[in-house]
Amino acid sequence: MRSTLCILLLLTAVAHAGDRPVSAADLADLARASARAWADDARLVYVENDKDVDATGNASRWGFLFHSASRDEARAYSLRDGKVERADDLHFDFDAPPLAPEWIDSDEALRNADREGGADFRTEHGATLRSMVLTRGLFHLEDPDRTTWTCVYDAPGQPSLWIVLDANDGGLLRRWKG
Repeated sequence: MRSTLCILLLLTAVAHAGDRPVSAADLADLARASARAWADDARLVYVENDKDVDATGNASRWGFLFHSASRDEARAYSLRDGKVERADDLHFDFDAPPLAPEWIDSDEALRNADREGGADFRTEHGATLRSMVLTRGLFHLEDPDRTTWTCVYDAPGQPSLWIVLDANDGGLLRRWKG
């Protein structure tokens, strides 16, 4: 009986090995290499968690969106466990500006968002982090050239808490509920 239990635990661990949460930057180089194989001029325009983000700012799968001016197309990549799980062409216009080349990683962004009210919102309302989005201009219209991380927290019976951070230095840019 004990050996059967050990074998089941081992098989479960192997089956879930690909679910190891990583930061967004851990997969960014693979995403860039994959996109450059698709188009030499592919530029990263958007990053978002494709699976739940844990308390440290890591997720088992991240999505990366690239745009190619020469192809006039966009392609989304979903990466997990050091592999491209999906690569899908978008069949609509998404000519977004590229992200800044340097940005803080998801783990640092979440620490900053938690410090700026996210941790209190979780504690007071039983909230969870729904989404982390790295983009340019979308949630900070006053400075559309700025690359930002946006953390969205959900809580039962409460409006979502949105925290927008500068992706360069992690500073708070905007916070609202809605």
